[in-house]
Amino acid sequence: MNEPIAIPEVSKPEPWGLWATLGFSLAVMAVYSLAQVLVNFGLAEKYYPGGLGALDPKNFPRMGYFFSLAEIVSVPPATALVFLFARLRRGLPVRDYLGLAWPDPRDLIRWFVYLAVAIVASDIFLYYFSFRVADFMVNVYQTAGFLPLLAVVLVLAAPVFEEIFFRGFLFQGIRHSRLGPLGAVVLCALAWALIHFQYDIYGAIIIFAFGIMLGAARLKTGSVYLPILMHGFINLVALIETALFVNMDG
Repeated sequence: MNEPIAIPEVSKPEPWGLWATLGFSLAVMAVYSLAQVLVNFGLAEKYYPGGLGALDPKNFPRMGYFFSLAEIVSVPPATALVFLFARLRRGLPVRDYLGLAWPDPRDLIRWFVYLAVAIVASDIFLYYFSFRVADFMVNVYQTAGFLPLLAVVLVLAAPVFEEIFFRGFLFQGIRHSRLGPLGAVVLCALAWALIHFQYDIYGAIIIFAFGIMLGAARLKTGSVYLPILMHGFINLVALIETALFVNMDG
């Protein structure tokens, strides 16, 4: 009898390896940071004699305005670079690589219920330590210049870039390494918290905790759109709370 012909197994395409992912991620953050620095220095030279070096960081009358414009300028090239690096990994569609798929409506409702509980818990935590609103948020809000622009940055631009990068590209590279899914959730949350260096230790703890939740949502649903929506909602609540705090305090 003729023996059955063995059909070789075709390996499923995977994201870039851990070291390649980290290298590409550094390139993304370099472009993102450089764009922000250039915008801030350019604006400082325009509005202040002597530039940023002549400013007292504690008394920065246009900090919110600078922050908003720097985000608007830096987010598009950094996001485009993420898509480029994902596309360069042949055999794996960008949609699958970055998790560009809408979650099931039931998952959407379930995770937003979890998020609402987490937001209430975080507010109680901060209230216990007498830090209801971060100084950074108050300063940015009061010096925004054009509040609709700040709202677009916080609720749309920042969540889109940060989630596609952290819970999309970086997450996948770590997840498919020896560190596995748990390592991806924790390390992406840690990296995300570290870029928010403008907050105090209590704010950093809250950001890390929310990062764990966003990573878990990404892992359980396979969708990066869900963390984007959750991230945007977190920032919207923070902006509303800041506005209420400033207006009541004033």
